[in-house]
Amino acid sequence: MKTLQLALLFLTAATLSAQQSASLELHRFSSDALRFTLEAKADKKTSGSDFFKVHAAELGLGNQTEMKSVKVESDGTGTRHFRYQQYVDGLEVMGAVYLLHEKNGEVVNGNGMLMTNRVIEDSEIDQLKALTIADQQLRKYSSKYKIISSKKVIVNTQYPDNTGDFVPAYVFVVHSQNGDEDTRKLIVDARYGTIIRDFSIRMNCFSDEGRIQTKYNGERDIDADAGKNNFLSINGGRGKGIFVTNKSGKYYSDDDNFWQAGSGDYNNGMHDLFWGLQKTYDFYNEKLQRKGADNADLPIKAFLLDTEAYVNAFWSPQLLTLNFGIGDFDKYKPLTSIDVVGHEFTHGVTQFTAGLEYLYEAGAMNEAFSDIMGKSIEYEFDRDSFNWYIGARFSKTRALAFRSMEDPNLYNNPKFYKGKRWATGTGDNGGVHTNSGVLNHWFYLLCTGVKDTNELNYIYDVKRLGFDTMTRFAYTLLSNYLGVASNYYDAREASLLLATNWWGVCSLEYNNIIEAWRAVGVGGSSSDRDMTLINSKTILNSCKDGYYTVECRINNQGCNVPIPAGTEIKMYYKFDTAAQVQEVLTLDKDIPGGTHVDYVFKSVPRIVKSGQSRLTVWMESGIDADTSNNRYSVLLNRLTNSVDHDFRLNNLTVVGAPCPNVNNEYTANANTLYNGCTVIPPNNDFELRFIFKDSTYVHRFKNQTSVYPGFNMPVNNIKVPRSFIGLKKVLLNLVWIKDTLTSNNMVNTQLVMIDNRIENVIEKFSGGYYDSTRIQVNKDSFNVTFIQEDATLQSEAVVVTGGKILNNNGTLIPTVRTDQNQMFNSNTKFTTKIYVCADASHIVNPRIEFDLAYKKGAFKFDSVGIPFSSALRMNWNDQNNTLLRTIFYSAGDQSMQTEHVAEALSPEVSYIDLTILCLQGSEDPTLGMIDYTGDVMAIDNVVVSGTTVVQDAGDNTAILLFPNPVKDELHIVAVKEAIREVKIYDMIGREILNQNWPAGVLRHEISALPSGQYMVICQTVNGQRSRTKVAVIK
Repeated sequence: MKTLQLALLFLTAATLSAQQSASLELHRFSSDALRFTLEAKADKKTSGSDFFKVHAAELGLGNQTEMKSVKVESDGTGTRHFRYQQYVDGLEVMGAVYLLHEKNGEVVNGNGMLMTNRVIEDSEIDQLKALTIADQQLRKYSSKYKIISSKKVIVNTQYPDNTGDFVPAYVFVVHSQNGDEDTRKLIVDARYGTIIRDFSIRMNCFSDEGRIQTKYNGERDIDADAGKNNFLSINGGRGKGIFVTNKSGKYYSDDDNFWQAGSGDYNNGMHDLFWGLQKTYDFYNEKLQRKGADNADLPIKAFLLDTEAYVNAFWSPQLLTLNFGIGDFDKYKPLTSIDVVGHEFTHGVTQFTAGLEYLYEAGAMNEAFSDIMGKSIEYEFDRDSFNWYIGARFSKTRALAFRSMEDPNLYNNPKFYKGKRWATGTGDNGGVHTNSGVLNHWFYLLCTGVKDTNELNYIYDVKRLGFDTMTRFAYTLLSNYLGVASNYYDAREASLLLATNWWGVCSLEYNNIIEAWRAVGVGGSSSDRDMTLINSKTILNSCKDGYYTVECRINNQGCNVPIPAGTEIKMYYKFDTAAQVQEVLTLDKDIPGGTHVDYVFKSVPRIVKSGQSRLTVWMESGIDADTSNNRYSVLLNRLTNSVDHDFRLNNLTVVGAPCPNVNNEYTANANTLYNGCTVIPPNNDFELRFIFKDSTYVHRFKNQTSVYPGFNMPVNNIKVPRSFIGLKKVLLNLVWIKDTLTSNNMVNTQLVMIDNRIENVIEKFSGGYYDSTRIQVNKDSFNVTFIQEDATLQSEAVVVTGGKILNNNGTLIPTVRTDQNQMFNSNTKFTTKIYVCADASHIVNPRIEFDLAYKKGAFKFDSVGIPFSSALRMNWNDQNNTLLRTIFYSAGDQSMQTEHVAEALSPEVSYIDLTILCLQGSEDPTLGMIDYTGDVMAIDNVVVSGTTVVQDAGDNTAILLFPNPVKDELHIVAVKEAIREVKIYDMIGREILNQNWPAGVLRHEISALPSGQYMVICQTVNGQRSRTKVAVIK
């Protein structure tokens, strides 16, 4: 029998960094031996296209393995992404997709899955035999079905998990064609003919891959959902669906999912529309990480207005639908080319982002952004036929197109702000279509790079930034930097902020953005003196006395010329109809390009009237090349019922580990809200008081930054000393000497504190008392958790069972997951946690021990795909909450199993998280205890044990006590200074042993002692004492 040597590698977040040798290193994750990270060496620089050729041997990819490139794309940040699918002996390995990310021609990281070094057996059955087996399985659901696709692959028997064997198999995708419609995927083992997987994929909005012939873009792939006897113009696999109908709401259909040319649907443009909408969704989703128009997968509903001639297309902001005309049967064909589809969809994006008003300059930019994104989508999916015209594809002649981004003047649109062909007046909502030419041309210049002369005879030289970069830049500008009423100058200023964030102020890209704006007549050059005035005061309210301090910022937008020291700038402000106020700012130093100076008016105005007042601020200098950005206006509110200073304490949250740190402290964060109306400068003294019933702790701090009205002031990294063990109520009180309203400065809460050094202390949970652990049950948990007598462990223990598992409609409440960790993480309502503190850094051979009893209930969870229903996950964590190791325990049957768990700990462990998952169960209403017929788990006698080294501060004495916990014989060894006397006491103070120190090792027989905790006190010949707790376990 022929075999292939293969195995599975998960290469996750692989960073390829500069090292010294010339090979790859694979680092295994301790929790999963099949997971690896990759690290490359400096002299092994490899491109994305050559990576697997160079590193195949190191990765164990033999001659039988081929990595096929599926897609290569750039994301606009200089990174190219290579998607590979693995094939072995010509067979696709299902799920084995690997992505490489390349910068500057070198792979920098990668993620995905590979298979290597695993034995694969030969096929014993052929495809016809596999089809016969599949037919027998399919007839359980339907007597009539249609095979959509079939192929031979390599797949894991536990697909999509990797816990089984990799075997050859046949995959069939079928549609049933009578009765209840369904789409299913069957995977048949090619060795023995068994069914590996048989599952419905229709519930996942499955769409079949088909082909469609379009009027404008040739033959393309299409995804269409299957109807009862045909395929419909529906794609449920993208977001919440794409739906294309005629004007009356009827879906289009095709018999075999090959939508051919020549049909009425083809002639009226439906094919282009259906394909274009799918590609538009993909573009936004994959390149811009946006899911639909609203970024929440708003269903895409498109109407083809096919009952009459109509030369237009539009987005309905009320109905949230797209509407497309079919042309006039003469000069214009259907308006469904991909640039128009993307254009109309982007109007929806704009509605849910900047919301640019469809009027005047804001409306012109609204139109322009739709043109920009529409052409970007066309460039992505039909680069060979791309042009800069809007509407050329469906126009009889190019002269009948709507617009040109390369030369807007060709279609009577301006390419210079308020220059030739600029539309004035109210027609077309203030020229929204016409005046879009300015932003369109700006985008074109930056995509392509152009040197030319503009209408003011300025010779501009715009460098090429490229389509991908500018598409992302334009989308970010639209979605994050513009508002409803933004105009062209707002767009310029916003674009410079964006350029600063992306590339840095006065960088080459920053200057290039400025140059493109100057080319289209918006603003000056980066070499000019260009001062911009902005409001630097975030609060727009005055106190009840009406006084308001006017603060502003002067930016030097020019990059090459400073504003010189000694320049006089006249500063003005004016309230409503009041007289204007003028002051003079004389610069005492230069303002270099890309920097700013802040100015606070000396005159403090008073707002007299209640409600809103308009404040206008402006400046004059005589040296500014562009004065259009030297003024701003804001609305201010006078708050007649406000207080000057008012902090409200909101909450306190304990963060980090559930155990105190090595200094016996917890870390907490608090949140406060400032409701006053005057800005609080930095460095004010505050106190946060923790008032317990018997003590008070005070945390003192200063505000590091200014606090503005209406803003939160976080109080982070509060170190709260552990002053008790257990749970206590606490009154929190925020104190600031200037606070004029103190009634909202207090919050009642509770804190749980536990010991951080519990080695050799057995947590027995007797009488419901525990102080070395913390038990946590979510407020909305379905679990029932008691400390009660457990018959199996024969002691009081923490006993947990599940709860309600079915909704009223009979559906399952627990989330089905096959991965153990995901099962716990997805079902927190069915979990209870026990935190065990374990400062293991000073313990020799530390270990965690406890008694465990568990069972499954009667419900057959494996029948619904849930692998376990009564399980324990033990996570080890360090002080920084970093996960060190995970161990699972799960019940196998309905009888109560017991075991004594003993696991060695690493010295980095700070605390242990024991998470109990029980799904089905209930409380016995008669006994008021847990009903043991469900999923049950019990834990008792939790202890962190080991050999403890004791050394008092300033003492040279060292003592070894082992084993600890101990069952029969305790060994006490003097390492340095001689020991004179050893005493052992029980925990109520009774002396068990009082013995002079003999030579060598003291061995004390303790088999007669009952289980419990004991104190060992050793005294040296010099009178120094040491104390150690020892646990005796039977």
